[in-house]
Amino acid sequence: MLSGCTGTASSGSSAPTSNVAAQAAPNPPANSEPAKPAETAPAAASTETKPALTSTSVPAKLKTAAYEYYGLEDLQPFPMKKISKSPGKTPADKPTESSDNGSAQKALLSVTNDKAIFEVTYSEGLMGVPVTKLMVNKDGVFTTSVEGQELPTPQLEMPANPSPGRSWSVKANFTDQQGHHIQDQETDKVIGVKKIEIAGKSYNALYVEAKGILNVDGVKSDYFGQNWFAKGIGAVKSISSTRTNSGQIVSVTLVAAK
Repeated sequence: MLSGCTGTASSGSSAPTSNVAAQAAPNPPANSEPAKPAETAPAAASTETKPALTSTSVPAKLKTAAYEYYGLEDLQPFPMKKISKSPGKTPADKPTESSDNGSAQKALLSVTNDKAIFEVTYSEGLMGVPVTKLMVNKDGVFTTSVEGQELPTPQLEMPANPSPGRSWSVKANFTDQQGHHIQDQETDKVIGVKKIEIAGKSYNALYVEAKGILNVDGVKSDYFGQNWFAKGIGAVKSISSTRTNSGQIVSVTLVAAK
Protein backbone atom coordinates (compact mmCIF):
# COMPACT_ATOMS: atom_id res chain seq x y z
CA MET A 1 0.00 0.00 0.00
CA LEU A 2 1.21 3.46 -0.85
CA SER A 3 0.78 6.07 1.87
CA GLY A 4 0.05 9.69 1.16
CA CYS A 5 3.13 11.86 1.39
CA THR A 6 3.49 15.56 2.10
CA GLY A 7 5.32 17.62 -0.45
CA THR A 8 8.76 18.96 0.40
CA ALA A 9 10.77 21.71 -1.16
CA SER A 10 13.29 20.55 -3.71
CA SER A 11 16.82 20.41 -2.34
CA GLY A 12 18.10 21.44 -5.77
CA SER A 13 16.45 24.88 -5.76
CA SER A 14 18.81 27.82 -5.47
CA ALA A 15 18.41 30.99 -3.43
CA PRO A 16 18.21 34.29 -5.31
CA THR A 17 21.58 35.95 -6.02
CA SER A 18 22.29 39.15 -4.02
CA ASN A 19 23.31 42.32 -5.92
CA VAL A 20 25.47 43.36 -2.92
CA ALA A 21 28.05 40.67 -3.70
CA ALA A 22 28.35 41.80 -7.30
CA GLN A 23 28.89 45.46 -6.32
CA ALA A 24 31.61 44.55 -3.79
CA ALA A 25 33.66 42.49 -6.24
CA PRO A 26 36.99 44.16 -7.23
CA ASN A 27 37.36 45.63 -10.73
CA PRO A 28 39.57 43.62 -13.13
CA PRO A 29 43.14 44.94 -13.79
CA ALA A 30 43.48 47.45 -16.65
CA ASN A 31 45.49 45.06 -18.85
CA SER A 32 43.07 42.20 -18.44
CA GLU A 33 40.70 41.25 -21.21
CA PRO A 34 37.22 42.64 -20.81
CA ALA A 35 34.75 40.18 -19.52
CA LYS A 36 32.71 38.46 -22.19
CA PRO A 37 29.02 39.18 -22.04
CA ALA A 38 27.02 36.34 -20.62
CA GLU A 39 25.48 34.13 -23.23
CA THR A 40 21.75 34.33 -23.41
CA ALA A 41 20.12 30.99 -22.76
CA PRO A 42 17.87 29.80 -25.57
CA ALA A 43 14.22 30.39 -24.95
CA ALA A 44 12.43 27.40 -23.49
CA ALA A 45 10.31 25.54 -25.95
CA SER A 46 6.65 26.26 -25.49
CA THR A 47 4.66 23.40 -24.03
CA GLU A 48 1.33 22.66 -25.57
CA THR A 49 -1.50 21.42 -23.38
CA LYS A 50 -2.67 18.07 -24.57
CA PRO A 51 -6.40 17.85 -25.18
CA ALA A 52 -8.33 15.89 -22.55
CA LEU A 53 -9.05 12.29 -23.43
CA THR A 54 -12.67 11.48 -24.18
CA SER A 55 -14.64 8.27 -23.95
CA THR A 56 -14.45 7.92 -27.74
CA SER A 57 -10.80 6.92 -27.17
CA VAL A 58 -11.84 3.80 -25.24
CA PRO A 59 -11.81 0.63 -27.38
CA ALA A 60 -15.24 -0.93 -27.97
CA LYS A 61 -14.15 -4.23 -26.39
CA LEU A 62 -13.72 -2.46 -23.02
CA LYS A 63 -17.22 -0.98 -23.08
CA THR A 64 -18.86 -3.85 -21.24
CA ALA A 65 -22.09 -3.76 -19.25
CA ALA A 66 -20.03 -2.79 -16.18
CA TYR A 67 -18.57 0.17 -18.11
CA GLU A 68 -22.11 1.27 -19.02
CA TYR A 69 -23.47 0.86 -15.48
CA TYR A 70 -20.58 2.94 -14.13
CA GLY A 71 -21.50 5.72 -16.55
CA LEU A 72 -17.95 6.04 -17.87
CA GLU A 73 -19.12 7.08 -21.33
CA ASP A 74 -20.40 10.39 -19.91
CA LEU A 75 -17.61 12.51 -18.38
CA GLN A 76 -19.75 15.52 -17.50
CA PRO A 77 -20.09 16.55 -13.81
CA PHE A 78 -23.03 14.76 -12.17
CA PRO A 79 -24.89 16.67 -9.40
CA MET A 80 -25.30 14.69 -6.19
CA LYS A 81 -26.54 15.18 -2.64
CA LYS A 82 -24.87 13.68 0.43
CA ILE A 83 -27.01 12.88 3.47
CA SER A 84 -25.22 11.91 6.68
CA LYS A 85 -27.04 10.35 9.64
CA SER A 86 -25.51 9.54 13.01
CA PRO A 87 -26.90 8.63 16.43
CA GLY A 88 -26.95 11.03 19.37
CA LYS A 89 -24.25 10.98 22.00
CA THR A 90 -26.60 9.14 24.35
CA PRO A 91 -29.51 6.74 23.64
CA ALA A 92 -31.91 9.47 24.73
CA ASP A 93 -30.61 11.93 22.13
CA LYS A 94 -32.24 12.18 18.74
CA PRO A 95 -30.17 11.13 15.70
CA THR A 96 -28.53 13.95 13.80
CA GLU A 97 -28.82 14.48 10.05
CA SER A 98 -27.00 16.80 7.68
CA SER A 99 -27.00 17.24 3.91
CA ASP A 100 -24.67 18.80 1.38
CA ASN A 101 -24.76 19.26 -2.38
CA GLY A 102 -21.97 18.86 -4.88
CA SER A 103 -21.03 16.89 -7.95
CA ALA A 104 -19.09 13.81 -9.00
CA GLN A 105 -16.57 14.22 -11.81
CA LYS A 106 -15.10 11.39 -13.89
CA ALA A 107 -11.96 11.91 -15.99
CA LEU A 108 -10.20 9.56 -18.40
CA LEU A 109 -6.49 9.59 -17.50
CA SER A 110 -5.05 7.06 -19.92
CA VAL A 111 -6.12 4.41 -22.38
CA THR A 112 -4.51 1.51 -24.24
CA ASN A 113 -5.90 -1.31 -26.31
CA ASP A 114 -6.36 -3.44 -23.18
CA LYS A 115 -7.31 -1.04 -20.40
CA ALA A 116 -8.48 2.46 -19.53
CA ILE A 117 -7.81 4.39 -16.31
CA PHE A 118 -10.37 6.82 -14.91
CA GLU A 119 -10.33 9.06 -11.84
CA VAL A 120 -13.46 9.93 -9.88
CA THR A 121 -13.33 13.11 -7.79
CA TYR A 122 -15.94 15.07 -5.85
CA SER A 123 -16.59 18.77 -5.40
CA GLU A 124 -16.23 20.61 -2.09
CA GLY A 125 -19.81 19.92 -1.02
CA LEU A 126 -19.11 16.18 -1.02
CA MET A 127 -15.98 16.29 1.11
CA GLY A 128 -15.27 12.95 2.77
CA VAL A 129 -16.20 10.88 -0.26
CA PRO A 130 -12.92 9.20 -1.26
CA VAL A 131 -11.19 10.01 -4.54
CA THR A 132 -10.71 6.78 -6.49
CA LYS A 133 -9.00 5.56 -9.63
CA LEU A 134 -10.79 2.96 -11.70
CA MET A 135 -9.30 0.53 -14.19
CA VAL A 136 -11.51 -0.82 -16.95
CA ASN A 137 -10.58 -3.96 -18.87
CA LYS A 138 -12.40 -6.83 -20.56
CA ASP A 139 -13.15 -8.38 -17.14
CA GLY A 140 -14.97 -5.35 -15.70
CA VAL A 141 -14.35 -2.26 -13.55
CA PHE A 142 -11.72 -2.33 -10.78
CA THR A 143 -10.57 0.13 -8.09
CA THR A 144 -6.80 0.57 -8.21
CA SER A 145 -6.30 3.56 -5.89
CA VAL A 146 -8.12 5.22 -2.98
CA GLU A 147 -7.20 8.73 -1.79
CA GLY A 148 -4.01 8.58 -3.87
CA GLN A 149 -2.94 5.29 -2.31
CA GLU A 150 -2.41 2.45 -4.76
CA LEU A 151 -4.03 -0.80 -3.64
CA PRO A 152 -1.72 -3.86 -3.60
CA THR A 153 -4.20 -5.65 -5.87
CA PRO A 154 -6.93 -4.05 -8.01
CA GLN A 155 -10.30 -4.71 -6.41
CA LEU A 156 -13.29 -5.69 -8.53
CA GLU A 157 -16.08 -3.11 -8.45
CA MET A 158 -18.31 -4.77 -11.03
CA PRO A 159 -17.75 -7.75 -13.36
CA ALA A 160 -18.07 -7.23 -17.11
CA ASN A 161 -21.32 -9.19 -17.09
CA PRO A 162 -23.06 -8.35 -13.78
CA SER A 163 -25.73 -11.03 -13.91
CA PRO A 164 -28.07 -11.50 -10.91
CA GLY A 165 -26.54 -13.71 -8.23
CA ARG A 166 -22.94 -12.92 -9.19
CA SER A 167 -20.80 -12.21 -6.09
CA TRP A 168 -17.16 -11.35 -5.37
CA SER A 169 -14.89 -10.38 -2.48
CA VAL A 170 -13.31 -6.99 -1.83
CA LYS A 171 -10.35 -6.18 0.45
CA ALA A 172 -8.91 -2.69 0.76
CA ASN A 173 -6.65 -0.73 3.13
CA PHE A 174 -6.27 3.04 2.97
CA THR A 175 -6.16 6.27 5.00
CA ASP A 176 -9.08 8.66 4.54
CA GLN A 177 -9.10 12.48 4.31
CA GLN A 178 -9.31 12.80 8.11
CA GLY A 179 -6.29 10.56 8.65
CA HIS A 180 -8.23 7.47 9.79
CA HIS A 181 -6.78 4.10 8.78
CA ILE A 182 -9.51 2.02 7.17
CA GLN A 183 -9.63 -1.70 6.44
CA ASP A 184 -12.58 -2.85 4.36
CA GLN A 185 -13.39 -6.52 3.91
CA GLU A 186 -16.70 -7.27 2.20
CA THR A 187 -18.63 -9.43 -0.22
CA ASP A 188 -20.56 -7.74 -3.03
CA LYS A 189 -23.52 -9.34 -4.78
CA VAL A 190 -25.62 -8.38 -7.80
CA ILE A 191 -29.30 -8.63 -6.88
CA GLY A 192 -30.78 -7.54 -10.20
CA VAL A 193 -32.42 -4.63 -12.01
CA LYS A 194 -34.88 -2.66 -9.88
CA LYS A 195 -36.97 0.41 -10.58
CA ILE A 196 -36.14 3.38 -8.36
CA GLU A 197 -37.58 6.92 -8.16
CA ILE A 198 -35.12 9.73 -7.47
CA ALA A 199 -35.78 13.48 -7.66
CA GLY A 200 -38.87 12.94 -9.78
CA LYS A 201 -37.11 10.61 -12.22
CA SER A 202 -37.51 6.88 -12.68
CA TYR A 203 -34.51 4.62 -13.28
CA ASN A 204 -34.21 0.93 -14.11
CA ALA A 205 -31.09 0.49 -12.02
CA LEU A 206 -28.85 -2.47 -11.31
CA TYR A 207 -29.00 -3.06 -7.56
CA VAL A 208 -25.83 -4.34 -5.86
CA GLU A 209 -25.47 -5.11 -2.14
CA ALA A 210 -22.30 -5.24 -0.05
CA LYS A 211 -21.85 -6.86 3.36
CA GLY A 212 -18.73 -7.05 5.46
CA ILE A 213 -16.57 -5.68 8.25
CA LEU A 214 -15.22 -2.13 8.38
CA ASN A 215 -12.22 -1.52 10.64
CA VAL A 216 -11.51 2.14 11.40
CA ASP A 217 -8.41 2.77 13.54
CA GLY A 218 -8.80 -0.68 15.07
CA VAL A 219 -12.52 -0.35 15.84
CA LYS A 220 -14.58 -2.91 13.91
CA SER A 221 -18.19 -2.53 12.84
CA ASP A 222 -20.61 -4.35 10.56
CA TYR A 223 -20.91 -2.77 7.14
CA PHE A 224 -23.84 -2.83 4.71
CA GLY A 225 -23.85 -1.11 1.33
CA GLN A 226 -26.69 -0.57 -1.13
CA ASN A 227 -25.97 0.70 -4.63
CA TRP A 228 -28.19 1.48 -7.61
CA PHE A 229 -26.46 1.88 -11.01
CA ALA A 230 -28.23 3.32 -14.06
CA LYS A 231 -26.77 2.55 -17.50
CA GLY A 232 -25.02 5.52 -19.05
CA ILE A 233 -25.13 7.49 -15.77
CA GLY A 234 -23.44 5.55 -12.97
CA ALA A 235 -24.47 5.26 -9.34
CA VAL A 236 -27.70 7.24 -8.88
CA LYS A 237 -27.96 6.21 -5.24
CA SER A 238 -25.58 4.64 -2.73
CA ILE A 239 -26.14 4.02 0.97
CA SER A 240 -23.25 3.02 3.24
CA SER A 241 -24.27 1.94 6.75
CA THR A 242 -22.23 0.74 9.69
CA ARG A 243 -23.47 -0.80 12.93
CA THR A 244 -21.30 -0.29 15.99
CA ASN A 245 -20.83 -2.80 18.81
CA SER A 246 -23.47 -0.89 20.79
CA GLY A 247 -25.98 -1.35 17.98
CA GLN A 248 -25.95 2.25 16.77
CA ILE A 249 -26.16 2.87 13.03
CA VAL A 250 -24.25 5.52 11.11
CA SER A 251 -25.09 6.02 7.43
CA VAL A 252 -24.05 8.14 4.46
CA THR A 253 -26.24 8.39 1.39
CA LEU A 254 -25.17 9.74 -1.99
CA VAL A 255 -28.11 10.36 -4.32
CA ALA A 256 -28.61 11.99 -7.70
CA ALA A 257 -29.68 15.62 -7.32
CA LYS A 258 -31.29 16.02 -10.73
